[in-house]
Amino acid sequence: MLDAEYTVSRPRRLRLRTWLLLFLLVLAAWSVAGYWIEYRDQAARRARESMAPAVGAYCKIVFDSAAVGIERSGTRATEIAGAPNYLAGQFVKMNAEWVVIKIGGKNEWIARDKVLFMEVGEP
Repeated sequence: MLDAEYTVSRPRRLRLRTWLLLFLLVLAAWSVAGYWIEYRDQAARRARESMAPAVGAYCKIVFDSAAVGIERSGTRATEIAGAPNYLAGQFVKMNAEWVVIKIGGKNEWIARDKVLFMEVGEP
């Protein structure tokens, strides 16, 4: 009678072991996926930052015509009807959402989706 109980409970023990192994495999896969996503995001951030101008470099940021409120402002840094379509100053930093330039001692935060392009060089 003891042999019958032992053989009946043994498959259940194997199933619990299998579930535990599956759980550990899923946990390991989740850990690897999380690490890979973080690594990919950091690599993309480093690539963006390497393309950014040097801190303190003079730059002009030309706005998209829709952001300025002018139908077609063009792609050059100009004044249209007395209103400039650009800001000029020293580059501070840039990330996925913002460009920061220093104008007259104040940091100006500009949304990147409003920027048409940046000119970097001499004033």
